Amino acid sequence: DIYFVAFYISAVVTGIVIVCHWGLKSSDERVRKQSKLLFVTFAAALVLGTMTDMVANAMLPFRIPQMASLWGLIPISGIYISMRRYGFMNLPRDNAGEEILSASARKKLYRNVTPALLVGSGLLFITQYLINPAGRQVLALVLSAGFLATGVGVFIVSRLRLSNSQKDFINIMGLAVLMPALILCYVEYGGITVWAYPFLLMFVALVFDRRVVLANVAFLALLAQAMVWMLKPQVVVVIDKIAYITRIGIFGIGIALASFVNKIYISRLQQNADQVRLQAMVSDISSDFITANQENIEEKMASLLAKTGAFFGVDRAYVCLLDGRNHTPHLVQMWCAEEQGDGSVFQTAGIVPWWVQDIRKREVVHIPDYTRKAAEMGKAAIPGVTCRSLLAIPVVTHEKVLGFLGFENVKTARTWKEEHINLLKVLANILADAKLKAEAEKEIKMRAFYDHLTGLPNRYLFKEKLNQAILDAERTGRKVGVIFLDLDSFKAVNDTMGHERGDELLKMIADRLRKCVRKSDSVSRFGGDEFLLMINNLVHENDIVKVADKIMEVFRNPLALKGQEYYITASAGIAMYPADGQDANKLINNADIAMYSAKEAGKNQYAMCSNEMKEAINVKVALTTNLYRALDRSELVLYYQPQISLQTQRIIGMEALLRWKSPEHGLVNPSQFIPLAEQTGLINPIGEWVLMEACRQNKAWQDAGLPLVRVAVNLSVIQLRNPRLKEIVRDTLEATGLEPKWLELEITESVAMRESDYIVGLLSRLKALGVTLSIDDFGTEYSSLSRLKTLPVDRIKMDMQFVRGIDESEKDQAITKVIINLAKSLGLKVIAEGVETESQMNFLYHRMCDEVQGYYYYKPMPAEEAEQVLREDMLKAAQPAIG
Repeated sequence: DIYFVAFYISAVVTGIVIVCHWGLKSSDERVRKQSKLLFVTFAAALVLGTMTDMVANAMLPFRIPQMASLWGLIPISGIYISMRRYGFMNLPRDNAGEEILSASARKKLYRNVTPALLVGSGLLFITQYLINPAGRQVLALVLSAGFLATGVGVFIVSRLRLSNSQKDFINIMGLAVLMPALILCYVEYGGITVWAYPFLLMFVALVFDRRVVLANVAFLALLAQAMVWMLKPQVVVVIDKIAYITRIGIFGIGIALASFVNKIYISRLQQNADQVRLQAMVSDISSDFITANQENIEEKMASLLAKTGAFFGVDRAYVCLLDGRNHTPHLVQMWCAEEQGDGSVFQTAGIVPWWVQDIRKREVVHIPDYTRKAAEMGKAAIPGVTCRSLLAIPVVTHEKVLGFLGFENVKTARTWKEEHINLLKVLANILADAKLKAEAEKEIKMRAFYDHLTGLPNRYLFKEKLNQAILDAERTGRKVGVIFLDLDSFKAVNDTMGHERGDELLKMIADRLRKCVRKSDSVSRFGGDEFLLMINNLVHENDIVKVADKIMEVFRNPLALKGQEYYITASAGIAMYPADGQDANKLINNADIAMYSAKEAGKNQYAMCSNEMKEAINVKVALTTNLYRALDRSELVLYYQPQISLQTQRIIGMEALLRWKSPEHGLVNPSQFIPLAEQTGLINPIGEWVLMEACRQNKAWQDAGLPLVRVAVNLSVIQLRNPRLKEIVRDTLEATGLEPKWLELEITESVAMRESDYIVGLLSRLKALGVTLSIDDFGTEYSSLSRLKTLPVDRIKMDMQFVRGIDESEKDQAITKVIINLAKSLGLKVIAEGVETESQMNFLYHRMCDEVQGYYYYKPMPAEEAEQVLREDMLKAAQPAIG
């Protein structure tokens, strides 16, 4: 409840702060109205949630359900209303790219109209004033001056700081006024020459984006013709040299304007076609990069460069990445047009172009004339490199500049269009996402299949390679050798020199081992200070001896680290396919057996797997045979290890641990007979006995008046595959009379994460009985969070290797914190096992670990001793009350 209330209050208050800040910072009245509406809705949710979830539950004698989440619908409704009424989050529509006349085209239009008017003025003056002395010379002079003034006016208006629509309106209206004046003044020529003047304005009106321009011109043209009709319903037209000259002049101006208008439309059509092709190219590249991964990212980049380079007609296109330490660019991929070479401006060794600093600031570098720009900045030319123009687009992800896309022209200067630069930014973002994805996949693969310290394949990848080598050897008749190598007494190095120096030595040893084998062979770090080597494609068994001698020679020379020499020895065991095993696990096991034989013989040597070593398997067979009778002979017993609450220091549980007291073999370690029980299927009857005995004993303690504690029983993967497991647990609880809540069933992390979805259903059915569930040995496997959240477990049990490393390793401390925080965030309890020191206990206590068990408190003990411990714990708890 506290967490929920804190969450909803912080969420609503954050919403209020954001909308207030948004409204106060905006000058848009519509935004202010939206912010006020959203403020009221968030405030209403805060008030109502506080009244129901805090005030009411504090004052009323009964509790009401949590209502704050319901009141959260109020601000959601406010957001919906803002979206519907005010267009909340709707971006303004940008029509800049949809105009027929671009800024440059508009300038060209006015530059052409002005000379046309000046030519028209001169033509009118020549024909009506000079050539036709009998005409109305004063009127001709006035109209010529009007044309001249209009031309000058168009030139001046085009340079005023007005909007394009205002400029267009002023200029078109000025031109349109001349039309009726010219026609009406020379009405007797209306059927010969000047009647065509409106068509010249219509040509010009066609290129404007607003139809009102053409409508005004058309209206004035029709009006002028109507007035001509009214004034001169019938006229006799005389065609003379003046008419011909005027016609030729008007047609010349008309042809020039028509050519200009046609050029604008052709240019616009070409731009539209280029835009369609560019969008298609971007779409094609985007679709192609959907499948980008670590293996094909280089191929995808090469395709991107080839497509963009060919489309834009550049001479060189490339991808550069910046070094993480000194930000020096280095080439990753390059595409070159034919006969252009690969002399890019950044490729000369030791030279970093001056513009790279702008790339680091996430700025686009656009240099239309590279040579001139370099000269202006006083930058020396790079020897052997030719470049006239350059465009570099930064590739940015997560606020980090990875590198840039570069485009160069060798012979010609080039100015890139803004829309092209923007689309190339999109491609740079696509490339950045793909690069990030590839790096993430590489990291995941490295974590999954490679050792993080040495970079060698881990045991899983090694087994895959070994199994493949076995298949190849089976086909070719060759042999495969496996060498299991363990460093002698390496723990002493870590203890005396520290784990950091020990890790450095492990990396040096890994490098030396890698150099001892061929590329077709494999070296793996099996774990800790153990290494596995696979020697592939052997003809004779004796060939492995030469390799083993070479490997052992590695340890005859000291390892030099930070001016100090270390002498480290190793013991190795060798197993051969097919003599010592038909699969990877068998070969590794037999090589492991041979390695232990080498250690027993005095270390610092290797041993071949032999029949004598294999004979040890017979011992396992004997153990298996005796294990069949152990249950009937009552040789199996349960020990109990108390589990302690760190907050109360009281015993809250007992873990039931199986022991085998064999007359032939003595007290057999569970690690020896449990795997045998799983292999033979004996784990099912043994598991049923453990479950029954643990529940019976716990019920007996309860009947004796001892504290109520849960008893934890481990379930193996074989038991979990038993379809009758739920019935077995239910029948056991009924037979012993133990309430389900006092029984906890433990499964290992590997089973929980790697078994099929059947496990999730089974655990849900067990949970329905009322028992509690926990994951044992948590942290030793690769746990999927999506998998973990679906498991109906109550607690996770942190593996003891992390607990034991708390005193020695900051990494183990960090992992321990992460596991505890993960459990808390998923609403799970966390118990740490293997607590042996006070410092470990204090660390876990301060990190809010719930429960612990280990030798620091109690060792595993027989039921009788466990009962005595429970009594003492009960008396300890009662002492303050008695006092």
